[in-house]
Amino acid sequence: MSWQFFDCERCFRRLTVAQLRRKEHEHTMAVIWRCDCGWTHADIFGIRSFEPRPGRCLQCGRPRENDHGCVDIAAMVEAHRDDSARTMSLVDEVNTYMRRGRVRLALDLIDVRLTQHPDDVDAWAIRGNAYCLLEYPSDGARSHLEAVRLAPDCPPFILMAAEALLVAGENEALMQLCETALARVSGEDRARLLHARAEALCEMHRGEEALADIDEALEDPAERPRRLYVRGRALGLVGRGDEAGPCFESILEIDPDNEDAKHGLAMLVEAKRAPTAKKPWWKIF
Repeated sequence: MSWQFFDCERCFRRLTVAQLRRKEHEHTMAVIWRCDCGWTHADIFGIRSFEPRPGRCLQCGRPRENDHGCVDIAAMVEAHRDDSARTMSLVDEVNTYMRRGRVRLALDLIDVRLTQHPDDVDAWAIRGNAYCLLEYPSDGARSHLEAVRLAPDCPPFILMAAEALLVAGENEALMQLCETALARVSGEDRARLLHARAEALCEMHRGEEALADIDEALEDPAERPRRLYVRGRALGLVGRGDEAGPCFESILEIDPDNEDAKHGLAMLVEAKRAPTAKKPWWKIF
């Protein structure tokens, strides 16, 4: 279950990880291992859907009792950790296991740490990044929000939480985060947070508010193409399609292959051809 490496059943050589794949079933992952001889092995395992807490079993989430029958995850982690990795920082050890396909070991290592040290803010952030990497942004966002709770004045934790919430489509939660966090960030960090909120506001069809946020974010030159795209989308939401076109054109001057900008211009053309269409062009994004 991705605590260890696998050997080929044909030639007995060590397999290498070929692919990480999220299964259709919720909270299930597959690590695809491959041998040079062509033999493959799919290691399928569940991803923990609850946060680690002291005194709680990491197998079932219930209060740990002496005879409750679940696997002792902490003991399994200790049995499978590499001796050479034990002197590493937590983030380096986790990244080492993730790169080598030992995903379950990496995730369990973090959670064992958090059952023992629930206020380890860096461990919560590492957990959030791991879940986002595995395409579980809602789970990642919860861990990042826990990091923000523990360190509310740390801009990197705020931004990681905002980006995870945006990817997860949890727009109301992102609004709540920004309500308190914008007062704690400045400069490029503030611009990034405003950018994230503007994207969420576009999804919520709140164009005027999105336009105000993205205009302030554009005062900082970083990430300009994406911010121009969000501005074009916000202009469409408030019925200012003629002003949206130059935003998309400016993006193409910077990045001629930008698919978002091409799509935006195509939607504008379509809107002009069919001005009485039932669905405004900006809602087709």
